[in-house]
Order: sequence, then structure tokens, then C-alpha cells
Amino acid sequence: MNKREVKSRLLHFPGRLKLDFTEDYLDSLTVERLRHILLAALMVDMRKHA
Repeated sequence: MNKREVKSRLLHFPGRLKLDFTEDYLDSLTVERLRHILLAALMVDMRKHA
């Protein structure tokens, strides 16, 4: 996923975990960091459904 796609997934995260990031903050991060945050959010959300 490129930076634009990862940002969109974070801004519109569908899980029960509520994420509250501004676009400016996400723009300041590297794509690797954004992917790490998204992966962590997905993992936490999966645990909540288990």
C-alpha cells in the first residue's frame, strides 16, 4: 500500500477501535510508520472480536 492508501485506511478505520488522527499529522509520518500504526490497529481490533 502506498502512503495515500494507508492514510485513507487510518482516517476511515471501520473497526470498534476509534482512531483520531489529523491529516496533517499523518502527512508528517513515513509510509513505514503509517503501516505500523495500521497493523497495530488491525491487531487490536481483531483481539476485540475474538
